[in-house]
Amino acid sequence: MPSLRTSEPSILIGLQYRGHLSLGEHRARLGFAAYHWSIVITPATGARSEFHRFDVTDGIVLDDAGTDVNPDRDWIFRRQTSSSLLEITRYLGAVRVGKICAGRMVEGEEEELMRFFETVPLPRRESAGEGEGEEEEGPKENCVTWARSALKALDAAAWCRLAEQPLDLDALMEFALRHGDTRIGDLVTTPDVVDYARGENKRGGAVGALVGYVKRLRGSS
Repeated sequence: MPSLRTSEPSILIGLQYRGHLSLGEHRARLGFAAYHWSIVITPATGARSEFHRFDVTDGIVLDDAGTDVNPDRDWIFRRQTSSSLLEITRYLGAVRVGKICAGRMVEGEEEELMRFFETVPLPRRESAGEGEGEEEEGPKENCVTWARSALKALDAAAWCRLAEQPLDLDALMEFALRHGDTRIGDLVTTPDVVDYARGENKRGGAVGALVGYVKRLRGSS
């Protein structure tokens, strides 16, 4: 597994397991939405051990008192912090896609980072795709499309360096999807964090990722 502690904060695509929705016929039907997607910023070497995760959800969101603050199931933006990736609920794996330039993540600039991700448009409720609490076909805009938009915004930002220039966003998303599928099939020997493999057979497409997933299922049965 690549070291998460480098001289500059790393940018990761985070993937979370969605229970039965990440498996079998649900995985085949949902495609990218079979996992929950987020953007994670890791701390640099010598910095505070704090991981910042940014995502959107239309599910239950509890405050400190245990009250659901999203009763209407609107899409809302979230920032969460943790001391490790393993503290993320249902954490499955991550793909490192780039770094934040030196000097950007100093004391107080976490809030600036949050404001940056807050500018990424929220999914539209009326557009229909697989929401956090839904099991039927639904919104085409969801956490996946939000993460994709966030990566596009990062690609345009002068203060970060992504692993590939110009960024092939389709290939990157497909690479992350395949990593999620590989982790589902083998949590023991597959590292949870991998670097984006530029130019290394990235272009299999979502269909190729699905075919590979089905083959692994058959091989394990």
